[in-house]
Amino acid sequence: MNPARFMLALIASILLGLAAFAFARYAAAHGDAQWIMDSPVTRWCCSPVDCAPAAVGEIIGVEGIWLHVPSGSFLPLDSLAVYDSIDNQVWRCLYGGHLRCLFLPP
Repeated sequence: MNPARFMLALIASILLGLAAFAFARYAAAHGDAQWIMDSPVTRWCCSPVDCAPAAVGEIIGVEGIWLHVPSGSFLPLDSLAVYDSIDNQVWRCLYGGHLRCLFLPP
């Protein structure tokens, strides 16, 4: 193998390895909320860092809305962005500091 072709193959393998590592880190970054990203219905809700279980009192239902107390953002009670939670916890997805999706116990 000539040296130029060898260098090209080496660089290509390194770049491929780096791309695989970056993808693996991105895919694993969602942690406990991976089920949200895995669903074709709810994957639009967030990126790997936007969804998490809500703390007690973080989400409250008041006057026809679900209010995210820390940000002041809300979703209507009958919003299409409100889904069933898979684990009887309240999950919230924030995007840009605003409530984007909510997952409630059935």
